[in-house]
Amino acid sequence: MKILIKTEGGKDIGFGHLTRCISIYQAFWEKKINPIFIINNSSEAGNFLKDSKINFLIDNGGKITSCDVLIIDSYLTPRYFYYETSKFVKLLVSIDDFNRLNYPSGLLVNGSIYAREIEYRKSRNLKYLLGPSYIPLRKSFWSIDTKKINEGIKNVLLTFGGFNDSFALKVARFLLKNFDFNLNIVLNKNATNHPLFHNPKVRVFDNVSAEDMKRLMLNADICISGGGQTTYELARCGVPTIGICFANNQLLNLRGWQERGFIKYVGWFNDKNLYHIIKSSLLEMDYKSRLKMSQVGQRVVDGQGARRVIREILTYAKD
Repeated sequence: MKILIKTEGGKDIGFGHLTRCISIYQAFWEKKINPIFIINNSSEAGNFLKDSKINFLIDNGGKITSCDVLIIDSYLTPRYFYYETSKFVKLLVSIDDFNRLNYPSGLLVNGSIYAREIEYRKSRNLKYLLGPSYIPLRKSFWSIDTKKINEGIKNVLLTFGGFNDSFALKVARFLLKNFDFNLNIVLNKNATNHPLFHNPKVRVFDNVSAEDMKRLMLNADICISGGGQTTYELARCGVPTIGICFANNQLLNLRGWQERGFIKYVGWFNDKNLYHIIKSSLLEMDYKSRLKMSQVGQRVVDGQGARRVIREILTYAKD
């Protein structure tokens, strides 16, 4: 069975698409199926996949004229490409976040917390896989025990995506000035040295693997995070989270998680009152509220989304 995964990543895009697609790749690999990645011409995206030991091809803009399954996770691929390609592939799988396009046929996957609130068009040519039951998480997050919630807050994790290092350092300085926390900060692997790195309460991590990230999350009493794919890994680990928005496509996610009771959404990264709201939120997060947030996250995300998606794909591809 020939399966292609077309996706993208990089400095201006982030790594959320790639992370989801790696999850799907791992679920296929579990079935002894080896998909081929096709990615945008980005050194950051290429290095991200190399770090995961996954082979890939660079998208040269050519047509895809034959494969059993084509999976597209993209904000850049134009509408016509989906429609043209659907004529030549046995099954088209479109991963969507916000009803970006009217997709032609096959499976549409949206594992977001808000997916069922989107008014997708009704089509007998499409089957919709919606909601966190279908959120693809990396293999490291498939099996996790119930998180232990400590009485007090001691360890705080900061993670804002690979290219928001300067913001992460601003938040770290603020926390060190106002609280007695130990900080674990996930930065870009090319982050340069900084005086803050020598503070005994600060540990900096770069080039973080999925296993490393899981350990950091399970060790954290609270995480302060951006609003992308990472929020689902945090929910799976049961880490009470303060969410900060960096892009419009994160807003529905953060608000959806806030409504469920897992995340305290504090606003955009450039809001003038952001640090005041962060401080107030931290002071409000006592043991009971953190316990409830943790339970909500682990109840909503069970880590089996990638496997469910692959079961659907293999069922439809065989028909």
